[in-house]
Amino acid sequence: MSTVICPRCGQENLPGDRFCGYCGRPLNAKTSSRRLRPSPSALVSIGLWISVVVVLLLGGVLWLSETSRFSRAAAQSPPTLLFKPPPNFGEIRIIPYNGFEYDTFPDFVGSTEVTNPGVQRWQVTLSPDQIVRIGSGWCAEASVYQENMENIVFSYTLDDREIPLDDLAPGWSTFTRKRWWGSEPWFCRTFKGLVISWPPGEHRYTETRRHLTDIFDGENDYPAGEYTNEFLITVQNPQD
Repeated sequence: MSTVICPRCGQENLPGDRFCGYCGRPLNAKTSSRRLRPSPSALVSIGLWISVVVVLLLGGVLWLSETSRFSRAAAQSPPTLLFKPPPNFGEIRIIPYNGFEYDTFPDFVGSTEVTNPGVQRWQVTLSPDQIVRIGSGWCAEASVYQENMENIVFSYTLDDREIPLDDLAPGWSTFTRKRWWGSEPWFCRTFKGLVISWPPGEHRYTETRRHLTDIFDGENDYPAGEYTNEFLITVQNPQD
């Protein structure tokens, strides 16, 4: 004889019974279908995915916030100065300059190129409003340029005060020198500035190239030592 299973308590009842003899539940009542319940491992996986999504959303919000903040800070920052303030040389003013529009001291006195260590002196007369380009550099054949530059120290003084290289404008250039066997590229490195204000009186400007070793630039040999150009400057008084 078949029995009827109570959907509530699971006990067996006789056929024809309308109610469960154990819990009283109607045996012919419609029961709802069982709901599918995820397993514990599935719940853990779902929780991890939700955590990852939340973290990504929070990270995106923070990134957008920081990007906006830095963009506003960049927009509000002051513009970069093209030149540093001139160094303090009393009434003499020097600014970095990397052009060729103004004369240099050698332009007043002739060539200053020498191939032996020593001091070369010249007399120069200027007006108070004379703008003069100062500085020097070195050119060498490409194959020896780097080695040359590692063994040359540049220094400059004005009225016996050192002019820092950082206060001059660095420059680089290249050209081709023709030889009987062909052409060779040459590289140049320079340091330049402008003196834009001269008080009347006597001044002294020097530019020194110290060779730490004997140097060959691809054309000439230069023994180790100091090569100095000294310019004794007389600035005229406009009232004279």
